[in-house]
Amino acid sequence: MTQFNDWCLSIDEPIGNHFRRVMTGQAANLATGIQATAAIVPGHYASEESVARALSRLVKPADRRAHRGQASDNEEYPFR
Repeated sequence: MTQFNDWCLSIDEPIGNHFRRVMTGQAANLATGIQATAAIVPGHYASEESVARALSRLVKPADRRAHRGQASDNEEYPFR
């Protein structure tokens, strides 16, 4: 688990029966924050290829053919 206290200041603010934590990275500890974040991101997110494979398995073959190559200029369609 990332030790945010090593590179962030945090303040808890009450909101009803809950709390909101506001975390602010400290410039003097930026390198520590970058290293800590880089270490945990790969385990928390799937690669683009993994997501594309999973979505391909969920789409019917006829739908996949209908959508192939129909991405807009500003997005990439994973079912090619």
